[in-house]
Amino acid sequence: MKTIFYTVCISRALLLGCDDATSTTAKTVSQDILRVQGLIYDYDRSVTLGGVLNHRKDCVSPTWETLTDEQERPLVVYKCQLAKGALQNAINHDLNNWYQTAIDGMTKFIPRFANAETPKTDSTLEEQRLTQVLQLITTLSRHDWSLLRGNVDQPYAMTTPIAFNAGYTPSEEAERQLKAWNTLTETLNDHAPDVSLYLLPWLNQTENVEAMLRKKVSELQQHNANALTQFRHQQNEAIQITEQYITDLKRAQQNAHDWSITQVFIWSLVNPEKPVLTHVLYNLEDKQGQEDFTPMMEKTLSRLARTDAVAWAYQGKLETPQIINGIAKALFYYQTQSFQKPDIARYQY
Repeated sequence: MKTIFYTVCISRALLLGCDDATSTTAKTVSQDILRVQGLIYDYDRSVTLGGVLNHRKDCVSPTWETLTDEQERPLVVYKCQLAKGALQNAINHDLNNWYQTAIDGMTKFIPRFANAETPKTDSTLEEQRLTQVLQLITTLSRHDWSLLRGNVDQPYAMTTPIAFNAGYTPSEEAERQLKAWNTLTETLNDHAPDVSLYLLPWLNQTENVEAMLRKKVSELQQHNANALTQFRHQQNEAIQITEQYITDLKRAQQNAHDWSITQVFIWSLVNPEKPVLTHVLYNLEDKQGQEDFTPMMEKTLSRLARTDAVAWAYQGKLETPQIINGIAKALFYYQTQSFQKPDIARYQY
């Protein structure tokens, strides 16, 4: 029997191997293992646990081992490797689909990033509005409004038409000028406050109204031009990151199928007559080496990948489409976790 350091080795070295071990008699090994193998579960009371775990189609090459933790408490460890052939091919098929879906999805974003409309901001809307006011002043300046000057006001702040002041008796020509003015200024219906802010002061020849407007529009144009440059830089950044991510995905996809997963069950035999399953772990081995794959399995298949692992073994559930796809998804997440993925929400598309 081997002795292990429980806190250091239990989560990793049982997966990857632990050098701090000593052996004990084969007789003791056999007794502990046989106790676990002889367990009867309600999933199928006609067969022992050993009968199930030693004859699985989904997980092959079973091995049994006894260990002790740092307090000399006995443990039994069962390991098996997810079956190559049909099961691994099915997982790799779904794994390839995860890659292709990600590649296709990211590829569609590139033209959307490139052709994204510049977002409307308060500043760009103000530039458009004041430019419209300036253009209208240019048009109004071609006409004679002398009979309106000092004799009109805007009775309703949210409408563009102006009216003669109370007590003023307009001439026929003054009435004509008023009608012409209101016709020309109808284009400002969505910006009626600009009538009192700019047009009436201009009409009444308030000093520097037009010059002030031109300066303000110029400042807004410069501000918005800088913002547009920054926006385009950000969109180009999105394109570059996305293209690199796609390149990384395609490269990883070529080597994605070279892996093996080992499932590990650990029982505690503090009470030899009642072994207790304490850990279910998954070990991944690929060209990068070995790694604890348990967190990724839980990420895609929930805690059931551990808590229901024995039931899954009885039911052959690792061969079902849902679990196969979950394992493939876990492999995809693991193999691509170091890639820089574009933060889509940061960009316009």
